[in-house]
Amino acid sequence: MNRYNSLYRASCLPLFQNLMFQTAEDARNCETGDIHLVQDLETGLVFNQAFEPERLVYDENYQNEQANSESFRRHLDNVVEMIKRHLFGKNLIEVGCGKGGFLSQLDSAGFKITGMDPAYEGDDPAIRKEYFTPASKATAGGIILRHVLEHIHDPFSFLERIRDANAGQGLIYIEVPCLDWIIANRSWFDVFYEHVNYFRISDFQRMFGNVLEATHSFDGQYLSIVADLSSLRKPVLDEEILNFPEDFGVSFDSHMCKDDQPTDFSSGTVVWGGASKGVIFSIQMMKVGVGVSAVVDINPAKQGKYLAVSGLRVISPEEIMDRIQDGTNIIVMNPNYLEEIKKITDYKYNYTTAEHMMNDPIKSFEVETNQRIARQGENTELFDAGLAFTRLSTEPKYSYNFSWLGRPIIQYPQDIVAMQELIFRIQPTLIIETGIAHGGSLIFSASMLELNAACGGPADAKVLGIDIDIRKHNRDAIKAHPMAKRIEMLEGSSLDEQMIAKISERASGEQRVLVCLDSNHTHAHALAELEAYAPLATPGSYCVVFDTVIEDLPAEMFPDRPWGPGDNPKTAVYEYLKSHPEFEIDESIDNKLLISVAPKGYLKRLK
Repeated sequence: MNRYNSLYRASCLPLFQNLMFQTAEDARNCETGDIHLVQDLETGLVFNQAFEPERLVYDENYQNEQANSESFRRHLDNVVEMIKRHLFGKNLIEVGCGKGGFLSQLDSAGFKITGMDPAYEGDDPAIRKEYFTPASKATAGGIILRHVLEHIHDPFSFLERIRDANAGQGLIYIEVPCLDWIIANRSWFDVFYEHVNYFRISDFQRMFGNVLEATHSFDGQYLSIVADLSSLRKPVLDEEILNFPEDFGVSFDSHMCKDDQPTDFSSGTVVWGGASKGVIFSIQMMKVGVGVSAVVDINPAKQGKYLAVSGLRVISPEEIMDRIQDGTNIIVMNPNYLEEIKKITDYKYNYTTAEHMMNDPIKSFEVETNQRIARQGENTELFDAGLAFTRLSTEPKYSYNFSWLGRPIIQYPQDIVAMQELIFRIQPTLIIETGIAHGGSLIFSASMLELNAACGGPADAKVLGIDIDIRKHNRDAIKAHPMAKRIEMLEGSSLDEQMIAKISERASGEQRVLVCLDSNHTHAHALAELEAYAPLATPGSYCVVFDTVIEDLPAEMFPDRPWGPGDNPKTAVYEYLKSHPEFEIDESIDNKLLISVAPKGYLKRLK
């Protein structure tokens, strides 16, 4: 059996997509290499089998500074917050710190940090011009490894060397591009020679026995991982073999290489973004005869210089605005910068992202929606307004105003819609709900399962409700409802050992299980329910924890309740996630809803 599964090929791409050239001729005659992405069927890791590490030698012409962008600076701020959650108070070492920009940011945030980079050319005494090895005689409570691992020919051995250099202990923060995002967005222009490795969250869960936090960052384009170095282990493939979509880059099989002279593209489209994405995108556009008249970048170090292979000159936003007419088409390479670019250019032009241009209209709309949702997540004013509404509407019992098919549901409309989306997407064969009350939620779930069946989904899917006290009038009304055929009810404590065993047995063998926890809202009870029932959620499904909003509301709102700020389902969620890396908070749902009783409560099971 072949050890490697072939995934994707591309030819004649620059060795360094961020290397800038003084002349177009030099740029067109730069060294190129080939891509052959494969998956190692023993480890599950994805890498470029055609990569030749000895060909890569970095010099002062390499330019990959992104901190000029406001959007990227916000990303770095979020990274600092994640590092604070796990590493504050520990001394740090940043391996491969480059020019030291992020190191300085961590220093300003109060960290004691040392940089290690043999290619460093500055004079910052905090940065040592060397590799991090046992000979460095330096250890730290935390290691920072941002956008280094994707460049390393043997990433696992590299991590072993870091562990050994750090005396086998400490935590490590790793940030790399996300392969799942590249695949989902058909982002072939994010595959380039310089990146030998392409990672998914599951790769790190196989490499580390203890992953403290694993999440998608920079609107899904990056992975951010915090793991215990002492738990490093050789990865073993334990999931389905990966395959790329058939339409991943299929339109770009032409054979123009560096020796071919590009056509005159004076009347073509403007590409905004002269970094990695823009370099590869422009090359492939030229291969199929699509005109590219100019490449724009806000980085002054790139302006006036030429991009590898294409030989296109990079110009400033001011220059492009002087040269083109209102309504000109601008292709934005990174969707995270779209709104920023619109503001810079006074909204004068026709803007589209590369993903929109390359994908079908339905996918394009989805991408646009996800981008808009991600931007909402950065809009603190909008979030504050949503929370203010929640606070003002809680006391008059706003959520009690709504019913579903005749039964009170006691939920905010936003959460109802979110649950509808999850149920249709997941197509559960069983939904488990703790807390029944009037039964509106059971009726809702049953009706969604009925609609799923009508659309070709599971024909016999059921919802199982548990409550310590199912009042007779509510039980009778639920049993008399037309949706009763899909409802099962159990009376008793959700934490009773026999109850847990009975529900676990009921869930065993089900293809897809969705779990919803909405009973007693104390920290202890919610955490115990998470431990008991979250494991029943199947990979790709969710455990939804309601009333996490209690943490964000004033204590005086709960004068006669055993729960309140500091003791509620959200604190239980945070505690549970510390030891359960198989789940992550789906921040995109929070960013979408803005108003919800379950912020940070939509937990997606990864594996």
